[in-house]
Amino acid sequence: MSRTMTYRLFRPRPIVALGLFVLAGSGILIQWLRFRSPSEGEKAPKSSEDELPQSLRQNIGSDGGKRTENDELQEKKTTTENRVLHTAGQNSLVNQNGKTPDMDVVIDSKPAESEKSQNADLESEERESLETRDRSAVLNGYMSVLDDKPLTLNCKSCALVSSSGRVLGQKKGSEIDEADCVFRMNAAPAKGFEIDVGHKTTIRVLSQFSVAAGITQIIRGQESLSFFISWGADKHLGKTTPKYREMVSTANKYPQIGFYRSSDEHYWYQDEIFEKETGQKRMSSGSWLTTGWFTFDVMKQACPTTKIYGMVPEDFCKNPKAVPALYHYWEPHGGMECSYYAKMENNRRGAHRFMSEKTIFARWAVKHNMTFHSPDWNPNDYIKKDIKFPMP
Repeated sequence: MSRTMTYRLFRPRPIVALGLFVLAGSGILIQWLRFRSPSEGEKAPKSSEDELPQSLRQNIGSDGGKRTENDELQEKKTTTENRVLHTAGQNSLVNQNGKTPDMDVVIDSKPAESEKSQNADLESEERESLETRDRSAVLNGYMSVLDDKPLTLNCKSCALVSSSGRVLGQKKGSEIDEADCVFRMNAAPAKGFEIDVGHKTTIRVLSQFSVAAGITQIIRGQESLSFFISWGADKHLGKTTPKYREMVSTANKYPQIGFYRSSDEHYWYQDEIFEKETGQKRMSSGSWLTTGWFTFDVMKQACPTTKIYGMVPEDFCKNPKAVPALYHYWEPHGGMECSYYAKMENNRRGAHRFMSEKTIFARWAVKHNMTFHSPDWNPNDYIKKDIKFPMP
């Protein structure tokens, strides 16, 4: 082969030369990077702060200089913003954004005294806020006689004093007055019976037939109350009736008392509740609802806890050893409780079903944290009782 042919076959091409150059350069770069990076077993150099003992490191400020008072205040602020807030009934860890992280947190069991004080203050404020929120309730079915605004009650605990003579001699007056809201029904007085029924009246619930008597008590100064709640159909308590006008007139004279009435719709809605509880239609069964029924309706909506005084269970009067008691504790000649209950329960028309309602009240008591006293009895023993009364 000639010299010229050999040169043509094996002369270097430019693109191949460029590739070889890039490949060689890459190998040199890799070797340089390996030389600069620490090996897997080596550690990164420590900062000047890491080399110091723990006691000295605590004195270094945020700017690298000596720790200042501002650094301490900032640290306390950060600690306070991320501490545990104790709420009523449960504990939750809350961060600066108000969110609860899903993680387990180890908390120092011995916080500084200043932190203890701050935690206690916030806990008290949180508990007060919860209590205030829980007590406030806007009730369905009851409106002001002045402006038709709904009834709002703010009760932390409640007591209902029945009209039964069974409250006499029990000396529960001071215990009753401890309740945040004290309920009384119709014209049942407190004055003259304070040792047994207490001094305080917060809410008085009255039937359409007791409105005049209740207003008379107010005018005579026989009691000081906050709410006057009447119940009945519009034909008795509507805006064109004399009783409604009388309530409006009294409400204007005594602005410290809230005067309310049931709406006509809410009044008739109770018939549906009656049928659901008894399996019978109220009107066709000849039954009239009691003031106790509507008082329970208010308490179910407004009261977190309720103590009920002087109300017996449905089978109480069937016991031949039952102690007799007045139907109304303030009427010594007004008749006896059990005999009147039996008469009403057996009437075929125009009757209050007192004993049947007691069974319903027991069911509601279990659901709404209510207890019975003077006499004491357990509502759980009566919630499954069948309700039977004569039909017309």
